[in-house]
Amino acid sequence: MSPAVNYVRHPTRASSFNLTVARFLLGGYLVWTLLSFPWVVVSAWPIRHRSTHWTAVEPLLVAHLGLVLFSLSPNGGVKSLFVASVLLVGFGLYAGERARPGPVDRRARFGHAAGDDDGLSSLEPTPVPMHALRFALVVVAILYFGAGVDKAVHGPLLAWVAPRSLGSYLLLADVAFRPAHPLTAPLRALLLGAPLVLAAIAVATIALELGLLVADVGRLPVWPFVFGLFGMHVGIVVVMGPFFLDQPVFLSLFVAWDDAAGWLLSVLPSPLVRRIQATSELLGDLA
Repeated sequence: MSPAVNYVRHPTRASSFNLTVARFLLGGYLVWTLLSFPWVVVSAWPIRHRSTHWTAVEPLLVAHLGLVLFSLSPNGGVKSLFVASVLLVGFGLYAGERARPGPVDRRARFGHAAGDDDGLSSLEPTPVPMHALRFALVVVAILYFGAGVDKAVHGPLLAWVAPRSLGSYLLLADVAFRPAHPLTAPLRALLLGAPLVLAAIAVATIALELGLLVADVGRLPVWPFVFGLFGMHVGIVVVMGPFFLDQPVFLSLFVAWDDAAGWLLSVLPSPLVRRIQATSELLGDLA
């Protein structure tokens, strides 16, 4: 059991639970992002959308809005919106492949840890295609690979992994974020006094960014890269200050939520398990 799934190697799962979680994560992120954007800037754009087929074209409209925003304000938040819209297009393309779970699949929605008191555990659930998540995994891996290549080529590589490179970012963070994050100043000072650690962190960053795509196409386990990149973003928050919500959300799409939920249900009392399963079926239908 792997904590993250390489959907290039495993394009199907025993249940649609991971798809359901991914839809809610991506949908929630998009709603939060769209509501938090300064749409006054976009109101000056001369193009207006007039379509009666909103359901069919909504991913493309969100992608276009992301492109408009990027042309007016090319910052990290707009890039994240555009990436999320691309992932949304992938979910839209493969929306017709969503399997409606039958009795056996509903027992397998959280894996195989819910018990076999209904006599169905000996039957194999129908595999559910995960092509939307495979599409998302490849897109995210390509983005990280591009970031790693950019560091290696335009750094250039030897200059970027040198201790002074990351050290300069820490010094900038110490000036820019010390008032808001005074507790992390000692940690930055500790890292600035350890050049070998700074070089190791820089090398690990490039290895993680390049390695995710290599693991994808090589059909290797992706969990070291998924959780390594997640840890990298947590480290940026703790040490430097800025919080990039988008990347942890994108990486969380590839967590093996069904295996985690199966383990959780195996340690919970049966009445609570049945309530959670009923809620899961309802959320699966809504997604």
